[in-house]
Amino acid sequence: MKKYLLLSLLVVGCSAGHFDKQTSFQHANFASETDCKAAQAKEFVNCYQNLTFYPTGEVYLIVTDIGNMGKYDIDGSDIHLNFFESVDGEFGKEFVFKKASDQLLKDPYGRDWVRR
Repeated sequence: MKKYLLLSLLVVGCSAGHFDKQTSFQHANFASETDCKAAQAKEFVNCYQNLTFYPTGEVYLIVTDIGNMGKYDIDGSDIHLNFFESVDGEFGKEFVFKKASDQLLKDPYGRDWVRR
C-alpha cells in the first residue's frame, strides 16, 4: 500500500511544471485607460492582452481579438509556451516568458504582464 501511495505522489509531483490553479496575467496596450477609450472611440481595440494558464498545462492567449490555445511548461523562471498555430500579432508559435515574480511576467520583448 505504501508503495502505491509513494508512486501516486511521484506522479502528482510531475505537474510541478504548471501553475497549481488558473492564473491570469495582462499587458496594457495603452499608457492609460483614457488613451484606450480614445482609441476605442475610433475603432474596436483591446485595452489589454490577456494570458491565462491552467493547471492542466494549457494556456490561452488573447493578443488582438483572437483567442490562441496552446500548452506551457515552467522551468525555473522560464515559462515555455507552444501554441497549436502561430499567434496573431507579434508572437510566433513558440516563445518564452520570464517569471520576474509571482505577480509579474516579462514577454520576449521585455514588456510587463501583471497578474490579475
